[in-house]
Amino acid sequence: MLRGGKDNNVSDIFDPTGQNSYTLIAAANINGFVPAACRMVQRSKDSDDLDPTHGTVDADAFFNDLLPVLGNYENCEPNSVVLMDNAPTHLDPEVRIVIEAAGAKLIYTPACSPDLIFIEYDFRMYKSYLRRHFREARENPMQVHLDALGYVAFEDQCRIFNHIGCFQNVPSFEKSKLLPTVAAIVTSFVAAFLTNKRQKLR
Repeated sequence: MLRGGKDNNVSDIFDPTGQNSYTLIAAANINGFVPAACRMVQRSKDSDDLDPTHGTVDADAFFNDLLPVLGNYENCEPNSVVLMDNAPTHLDPEVRIVIEAAGAKLIYTPACSPDLIFIEYDFRMYKSYLRRHFREARENPMQVHLDALGYVAFEDQCRIFNHIGCFQNVPSFEKSKLLPTVAAIVTSFVAAFLTNKRQKLR
């Protein structure tokens, strides 16, 4: 199962029986998902499942994945500001202590404001990629999972950040993507016009 709720279409890609759902522990920044901080945790199948690697996401699992990629805020290092929602795991008092001890800053979003959590948009793109590549996923689910993480790129994040509207100095790629398209249309039109004119002159 992915953070944000069960998605039967995505679960079926990895296990048609629906028995092996998983939680995706993930972190993202302006460049997209941070692979080193992303991990799938398989849910326990039932009360008799004693596999220690199965289970829900607790604070320890959260720290083990996030802390190694954090930077120091005072030194202006990447990944030095952590933005979190008010999920129970995030509200563990130890979370702020450990994050700030690593030199990073922690900011919680206001309650009931999922539109401010940019990683939710990233999860949406991740799931969309899985659906589009479900055939490949049945053959090599882990590779498709990694490809789906890499599908979220810098330009996508810039558009998401600008859409949310509370981030400053974020580049905009809308015009840079539009201009080549407009130029191609104009060039094609001019070429067609000149070709038609030459044919008339003949």
